Amino acid sequence: MNIIIGQAATGDKFYIRKKLIEKLWKTVESGNNILVAAPRRLGKTSIMLYCQESPIKNYEVIYIITESVNNQNEFYRKLVKELFDKLKASKRITNFLQKLSFSTKIISIGPEGISFENKEIDYYEEFRNIVELLEIQEYNLLLMVDEFAQTVENIMQDEGNSSAIKFLESVREIRINPKISKKIQFLFAGSIGLENIVSQLNAVSTINDLYSFKVTPFTKTEAVDYINTIPLKNEEYIFLSDDIDYLLTRLEWNIPYFINIILDEIEKICDEIDNKKISKEIIDKAFEESLKNKMYFEHWHTRLRKSYKKNAYNFSKKILNLAAEDPFVTKAEISDVAVGLEISEAYKDILNALEYDGYINNQEDKDKYVFNSPLLKAWWFNNVTN
Repeated sequence: MNIIIGQAATGDKFYIRKKLIEKLWKTVESGNNILVAAPRRLGKTSIMLYCQESPIKNYEVIYIITESVNNQNEFYRKLVKELFDKLKASKRITNFLQKLSFSTKIISIGPEGISFENKEIDYYEEFRNIVELLEIQEYNLLLMVDEFAQTVENIMQDEGNSSAIKFLESVREIRINPKISKKIQFLFAGSIGLENIVSQLNAVSTINDLYSFKVTPFTKTEAVDYINTIPLKNEEYIFLSDDIDYLLTRLEWNIPYFINIILDEIEKICDEIDNKKISKEIIDKAFEESLKNKMYFEHWHTRLRKSYKKNAYNFSKKILNLAAEDPFVTKAEISDVAVGLEISEAYKDILNALEYDGYINNQEDKDKYVFNSPLLKAWWFNNVTN
């Protein structure tokens, strides 16, 4: 099968969600700076890479991932480098490069990139100067920043909350600068919720200019079409529609990551028994086998370990334990846990983060939280709760 697990899907492995991508580009064309809102493993990075590879007319896309960045200057240094690399590859920037060479901090522009007069420079100022000098008439630049929220969290942990707030303010100043906003739009995405982080910092005003664009799980129609057109394309497997429905009913939360996990296990089982006909029994066994693979799910736990300390971590773990042990966990139970751990002031931000990151939801009943994924719930019960 044509399956990829845990990495961004590109080329023939990427499933084009036409309506979603068209809606995203319409949002861009409206002039918005965008915050992509979606839990982890929904394919945000794959969508961004597709937009970079296949932009609409009059747009150039720069994709940058800043997951390891932990200070403001490094963030803008990466932006300067990626912007220059994109411009260098274009045939429309000769005059701009000549103009840019007169920048007081730049001493040369060549195949290796931009050389500055010294290493101790303010890349925020340099990025702003470069963009203000940039002359764009025939096209627009869309700068997609992946794992931006992780960058903010890194700065919080390494340099403190005040540095993180100053960083967020600097990025907002860049976005709303009239000399820049006419030339570059920004799209931010990541596997953790930026809204929750700025709420913890009491700095919501630093992102209130962003348009929230939601990426949702596959609809059932999309999930069926995805299975038939990506993993099963040109394959000899016999996968009847009733059995595909059975698989999706068991999954409940139809995201590419979990679909691919089960299909990969199905392929292993079919190869082992030398049978290309997929049955409900094979699907059930695939679910059982997937739960034995720690690598599929462990990051859902380690993410909490990394993000929260002491009672904050104990709170997040306890809430998920309760939701794994029973059909649901109630708001009253959640409140009791927070009081018992003495985090009654901060627990709502953690709860919101658990929702955003794709662990739990209360969409069916506002008073009851359940796991989004029965698969993740079963793994959590087996490996964390017990």
